Amino acid sequence: MAKNHPLANKGAVHFVDLKGLPFILLSEGFVHTQAINKLANRNHMRLNPVFRSTDVNLVLNMVAANLGISFLASITSEQRTDVVALDLLDDDQPEFITSIAYRTAHVLTPAQQNILALLDQHLMQK
Repeated sequence: MAKNHPLANKGAVHFVDLKGLPFILLSEGFVHTQAINKLANRNHMRLNPVFRSTDVNLVLNMVAANLGISFLASITSEQRTDVVALDLLDDDQPEFITSIAYRTAHVLTPAQQNILALLDQHLMQK
């Protein structure tokens, strides 16, 4: 959510605390959409999506402008100072599991090496 959102300084919330708030979400087909729908169903909530996009940066820009809140993996907002990520206190949260496979004989390009290093660094922090 935006840094100046009334809930931004809470640090953590239950999903039900977000009831009635406008959401800016990723489009159908993203794992985030499946996860937030599961959370909404578990909490007997109907989401209020005001905008959907396939562009994560557009979603973050709209959230930063306080046009709504979103549900994204924390790695998407780590480099932003204008948005705040809150932890969810709910039990049995959806998990995001990522797998990467490549042939051992494949010579990684510098870009591929950077992506693997970034993912390794992020995952090792958790």
